[in-house]
Amino acid sequence: MPGDMDDKLLRELTEPFAGGEAWCHAPAGTPFRVAALARKDDGRDRWSVPGVRTAYLAGDRMVALGEYARHGPAAGDSDARCLVRLRVTGLEVLDVRRREVARLLGLGTDVLDRRATRAAAERARAAQGCQGLIVPAMAYLDDPSRFNLVIFCEALEAPIEQQLSDAIVLGEIRVDAT
Repeated sequence: MPGDMDDKLLRELTEPFAGGEAWCHAPAGTPFRVAALARKDDGRDRWSVPGVRTAYLAGDRMVALGEYARHGPAAGDSDARCLVRLRVTGLEVLDVRRREVARLLGLGTDVLDRRATRAAAERARAAQGCQGLIVPAMAYLDDPSRFNLVIFCEALEAPIEQQLSDAIVLGEIRVDAT
């Protein structure tokens, strides 16, 4: 179990999210609501545990499309999603792509191990001042510059709408049943 020194180092490695914007996909045909992103985890996500409110955003629009492809409907099902860009401000995060952060979170290099990533996220949630993680994008593991932003909703000092603003729907993804 990490000690007080590791907690201090994690606090020192926490930094403002510098990306400025992030992306997501959302159901088409209904108005987009930022608050809907702060949902309770359903047990399928990598960086949170069931019942904990966590928001997942992509670092760019193609990562958002890749995430949609990973989590989208089964073959033969129709679906329509909107691609949304958001402005991100005021978030303090740990960047798991940095070796020292991954090491302090007990992660190592295996971001495919769901138990390890969830344990690392729980450790980060416990770090004072940490409101989220920058994590490798699963659809682009070969490109460390591509990422997802994981927001710990319980760590926010205000409603998520104060950190995520200026939502712009930039397009629609439609997959028709065959």
